Amino acid sequence: MTNSSHKRAAKSGWGGKRAGAGRKPGPDASVSKVTTVVLTEDLIAKLRELGGSKWVREQIQKSGTEKNFQSRFSAVFFRKYLIGFK
Repeated sequence: MTNSSHKRAAKSGWGGKRAGAGRKPGPDASVSKVTTVVLTEDLIAKLRELGGSKWVREQIQKSGTEKNFQSRFSAVFFRKYLIGFK
């Protein structure tokens, strides 16, 4: 015995997974990754003033090697630019 109230609706052609659907990848999709940084509201505002993610990328690129980045970026970025200490 089947329950007629549980019949599936006929497919309408809308929604669902389809080949080619969705946002197309940008030019840097193969090399770019998204990351998250946890900041206070004040620091978020300061980061926006400085130029946001573009500014962060520039600072990392200026820092040179990864080893140099670890020491310089954490100290300089957070103290000088975001918090305002000189």
